Amino acid sequence: MMPQRFQRDYWPTTGWREARPEEHGMDAVMLGRLEGYMKAVPPFIRALLIVRHGYLVFERYAQGNHAGQYQMLRSATKTVTSALMGMALREGVIKSLDQHLDEFFPEYFSADIDPRKRQMTLGHLLTMTSGFSPDSVLEQMYFTQEVPQDFVKCVIQSRMWPNPGEQFAYCSLGSHLLSVLLTRRAYMSTLDFARRHLFAPPVSQCRPLGRQTASSCSVCEEVCSSTQSRGTTRG
Repeated sequence: MMPQRFQRDYWPTTGWREARPEEHGMDAVMLGRLEGYMKAVPPFIRALLIVRHGYLVFERYAQGNHAGQYQMLRSATKTVTSALMGMALREGVIKSLDQHLDEFFPEYFSADIDPRKRQMTLGHLLTMTSGFSPDSVLEQMYFTQEVPQDFVKCVIQSRMWPNPGEQFAYCSLGSHLLSVLLTRRAYMSTLDFARRHLFAPPVSQCRPLGRQTASSCSVCEEVCSSTQSRGTTRG
């Protein structure tokens, strides 16, 4: 049986409309249990918002948190980076997701480099199938608190795992490389590119996390932190 297609009656550009869970096929009793779970079971959840059919049907905060606070989004920023790569493709900043990594960083591809690395494409980085060993560089940075002088070089020279395109492996290195790549090709930081093509209103008008929608930009600080070639974010 095909699921029923829901027809939106509005788009949450400036905020979410609220509704009771039952109005959108959700069990209010079960959600009440979920509230108890998030407050009692570690790792403790700070905030939980559930949107169904474009309506906010559940919103709870715990551990002293509230809607007016900012939250560290960490790896949620990867979604923003992926969206920006799509916009870069649309704007002609890049030609194709099939372009190879050595086209953008030729100075790091010496004659003796692992030949598999020349097979890496932007698509591999976006889908986490590049073949880079999962976060080996970032793990070392995290535990030693030391940032390489040349982060891009350190990443590209890091060890390989499977061949590009063969296997998914969660790896933050690709997102960092995409940010550096975008900065190079767009002649502006990833943050500035995001401000121009994705986020509105400007950063100065950002609101705390709470009920913000996709048009807000509290992620800007995290995006900005990944624009530098010596990026130090973990996530």
